Order: sequence, then structure tokens, then C-alpha cells
Amino acid sequence: MQHIKKNYSNMPIHTILCDIDGSLMKPSSGLYVDEEIAKKIIALEEQGMLVILNSARALSGVIPLSRQLKMDEFGGYVICCNGANVKDAKNGHTLFEYAIQPHHALDIWHTIIKYQLVPGILQPRQMLALKMTKGYELDAKNCHIDYILTNKPEDGLKEAVWKCTASGTKIEIDRVFFSLKEELEKHLPVKVIRSTDTFVDIIDINVDKFRSSNQLLRQLYKSWDEVSVIGDGLADLECMKAASYCVAPANAQLEVLKVADQILPSCEENGCLVWLDELLRK
Repeated sequence: MQHIKKNYSNMPIHTILCDIDGSLMKPSSGLYVDEEIAKKIIALEEQGMLVILNSARALSGVIPLSRQLKMDEFGGYVICCNGANVKDAKNGHTLFEYAIQPHHALDIWHTIIKYQLVPGILQPRQMLALKMTKGYELDAKNCHIDYILTNKPEDGLKEAVWKCTASGTKIEIDRVFFSLKEELEKHLPVKVIRSTDTFVDIIDINVDKFRSSNQLLRQLYKSWDEVSVIGDGLADLECMKAASYCVAPANAQLEVLKVADQILPSCEENGCLVWLDELLRK
């Protein structure tokens, strides 16, 4: 059942900022949204709507979706790795990125091991990981990227580090997350984000989904007053607070549901279609 806090029929929405997993699609369900969702987003683009994908996924897990949505034709932007890299979907140019220093990435790797989780280091063309876990298997399903299993990550650090990761079971991460977060953020210039039950992202301290979205909108001379946001996780919270209108599927975290102007059916039911239909009727 959907819950509506206010009506936005008269709001001048010209841009939609979309989280992917848990919002436009079920988490870890592959590279593409259902065709009905894609058709409605394309119809919005045909009406002049600007689409921005804003995801924790690696770039290789967002670009195929941007092409399904024809953002390479209509124009649009891709924010990946919780804000660490931002690209123009039409020409492929990088607008800006925030990388972790290689020596910091190695420190993070060894700290994660100390907490008995499995470390990973994401670079533009490869993911270094100590071993495969359920979390990494789900991530690999969402991203066309090579996973390289290694206990010598220093040998594979040949490109920019967009983010570091920690994976384990939900119970394992629940047990150590706040201690791991406290230690890493105290000693290194990073932010630690719980992306899923089995996955932790570590990104540069100067960036997150909101900061990169805000920077992009400023470069485009656009205001949050014309933006509608869909999100389901804590990483989406600040974008939702800033937007003119924000929606969340019923599966979203409680803090997100509290700020949402409209609660949609869950992503399992393709609840985002309710939001897209309302935008098309405007």
C-alpha cells in the first residue's frame, strides 16, 4: 500500500536522481531493470527529463543500465561507487572522481582482515579480493568486472582506487561494523558505509552520494528544487532531504521511509512504476 504525504503535481520536476538496487530494481538482480520500467524512464527522457543514476555499484554495473535507458542518446549522468566517480553517459567523459591513495587502500585491506572480514579493492577495470564471498558473488552479478583473487593486493594496484570493500555474512558484519568504521575513519581520510547486509564500502572522505550529486547539479546549473529522488538506503538520505520531492519503496530502511514524501510499493512489486507514472502525467 502506498502512503502519500503531499502532492507534487504542481512542482517543476525536470531531473530524477535514481538509486538502483532496492529502488529501481530488486537488489543484486543483474544489470538491467524490467522493460516496463525502462520504457517509462525513456518516455520521461523523450519529454525532456534529465536522468541521473546514483549508485554504490561499480561503473561497470551502471553503464549497461544507462544504455538500456538510452541515456547515451538523450544525455544523462552516472554516479557510481557511492559518489567516487561521475561520468557523462552520452560521451563517456569523467566529470570528476575521488580516489583513495594506494597506501591507504593497503592499510584498509589489512585492517579489514583484522576484523575477520574479507577485503576488496575496486579499480576501474578490476576488483581485487582476498576470496569470494556471497557479497562479492552478488556484486559480480551486477557488474561486468574481473574479480582477481589475491593475498598480495600491492601487486595489482595499477589504477586509481575508487573504493575499498569489506564483505562477510550479515552476522559477521553486524558484529564488527561500528568498530571497523570507528577505526578506519579515525586513522584514515575515508568514510565507511554499510551498503548491504553483506557488503561495506569505504570511500574517500570528501565524497558521498549527496556531495557528488550536489557537485554535479551545480556544474549543470540546476537546483534541488527541480529534482525528484528515489532511494532506499541511508546513503540516499541526504539527497532525499535536499530534493523537491522524494519517494521510497516500502522495502527502504526506516530512516528513509520517515523522510519520504511518498512511500511506494516495494521494489519486489516494481513500486517505482507508481512514481514514474505520476511524473509522466505531470
